[in-house]
Amino acid sequence: MLNKLIITGAALFVAVPAAAAPIASSAASDLAVDIAIAQVVNAGVGPLSSASGSTASGDYTSADAVARVEASLDLLSAGLIESRLDLGTGINSVTAGGQASGPSSSASALVNGLSFSFTNSLFGLDLPSLLTVSASTISSNSSASGAGGVLNTSGDSTIEDLSLSGALLAGINIDLGAIIDGAANTVLLDSDILGLRITANEQITLGDGVTSTGIETNALRITLSDFLLNGGLLNGDIYIGRSRAFAELGEAAADVPAPGAIGLFGLGMLGIAGWHRRRRTAAA
Repeated sequence: MLNKLIITGAALFVAVPAAAAPIASSAASDLAVDIAIAQVVNAGVGPLSSASGSTASGDYTSADAVARVEASLDLLSAGLIESRLDLGTGINSVTAGGQASGPSSSASALVNGLSFSFTNSLFGLDLPSLLTVSASTISSNSSASGAGGVLNTSGDSTIEDLSLSGALLAGINIDLGAIIDGAANTVLLDSDILGLRITANEQITLGDGVTSTGIETNALRITLSDFLLNGGLLNGDIYIGRSRAFAELGEAAADVPAPGAIGLFGLGMLGIAGWHRRRRTAAA
């Protein structure tokens, strides 16, 4: 009985859960289209280049790049009219990296020579563009850190020579010039009638702010909400220059008593056992 008491008591002090290690992750992509046509058919393009990683397997560095890209995404066909989304870019590049110490992570995305447009064609001949978005350079950066137990994030975007044009804008060309380190979540166009929203430097907070933190930065996001095209409704998003970073603090390990404390506990148990033995002897 004495041995059992001592072993059980020692186990209560020694058996503690292991601490969770801090972890960081990040990801970046140049351009991605995710559209639902009439809430039935999904159509998408990209990402054309992407990078990601996690410190779960150690420090990491990831990078990707793609040369000039031209692509067309067929969307709707109604009678003699066909609708499509045309995409074009120059050289795009993305990076992601992270360090287990800290932990910390970062990501960046760069898109050059962007041009995309919603276009209708009749008898194979293109009609004037419904909406065209173009920019010479679009980029975003995101970073997250938990160094010293302090959570920090940052995000920024750069957009140069941005312009909007097309029949949906009454043929007016909107030259927005450069948006460099502008305010977060800058709405450039928001029309319920068109079902169109364009946001620059969109920043989305991640994590609980106590044990984890992160940020997702979209240099440019085009959101379609019942966007009418050739008699059909489009819903979805187009992300250009997307980066994400996340950091999570490890859980603190439970306090483990020093060997001397465990020894004192064992001596205490021996004392209790001896007291019970003397008590039984006296009673006899």
